[in-house]
Amino acid sequence: MLAREQLRRLDFIRTADPEPRPSGGTRLPEGGSLVLSNVSYSYSKQSQALLSDVNLEILPGDFVAIVGASGAGKTTLLKVILGLLGSTEGQVTYDGIPVGAFDPREWRKLFSSVLQDDIVFTGSVADNIAMFDPSLDMGRVMKAAKMAQIHEDVESLPMGYRSNLAEGLDSLSAGQRQRILIARALYKDPAVLIFDEGTANVDSETEARIAEAISCLKMTRIVVAHRSTLVDSADRVFSLSNGRLVRIR
Repeated sequence: MLAREQLRRLDFIRTADPEPRPSGGTRLPEGGSLVLSNVSYSYSKQSQALLSDVNLEILPGDFVAIVGASGAGKTTLLKVILGLLGSTEGQVTYDGIPVGAFDPREWRKLFSSVLQDDIVFTGSVADNIAMFDPSLDMGRVMKAAKMAQIHEDVESLPMGYRSNLAEGLDSLSAGQRQRILIARALYKDPAVLIFDEGTANVDSETEARIAEAISCLKMTRIVVAHRSTLVDSADRVFSLSNGRLVRIR
C-alpha cells in the first residue's frame, strides 16, 4: 500500500506540466518585506472563498502567528505565500515585486517549511536533516538538531546521525519525526521559516524549548498553531475566520 502511494506521487511529479518560468528572471532581493494585498482564494468560481481580501505585511525578522479553527484556511494561506497555490484575486509581493515575476523555484528558495504532510525519507538521519545535500555540513546538521530538540534522541541511536531511517516505518515516534522535520527546515537557514502545526506532535515541555530557540532567530517566522506556547512567542498574532484575517494581538 505504501509503495503504491509513493509510486503514485512519483508518477504525478514525472507527468506534471512544468511550471511557467517568467522571462527576465527577476532576482530575489535580500531582506525584503512580504506583503499580501487583497488576497482571495477559492477552489472554483462556484465555491466559497477560503481567503477573502486578506491583507498582511510581514517585515524582515517578524515573528507572526496565525490561529483559527480547523478548516478556516490557514494551510491554504501558507500555501499561497509559498507559491504552491496562486491567489484568485489580489497579489503577494516581496520587496514590492509581485511573486509572478520570480522563477517559482527561486521563490521557494526563500522558505523552509514544516507542513502537515511532510515526511521522513529513507536514508540516514543526517541526510534527512540536510535533505541529501551533497555538501552536507555536519556542524550545521547538529546545530539544527539541537535547536529542534532532537540531538539527544539521535545520539542515543546505535549509529547516531548515520542511523538509517525508513519512510513509513515506525522506527521513530511522531514527535521525533516532527523534530527531524523541524531540524531539516532550520538546516536550510532560510529567509522565511514557516510552520503549519509544526509542533503538534511534540510534548509541551519540548515545544517550549523549541519555541524559545525559534524566538531567538533573526529570520522571518510565520507559524500556524493551535497550542499556545509557539503563539505566545510571536510578535503579532492574527486570527483567520470566514476567510478574513484579523489581528488579535
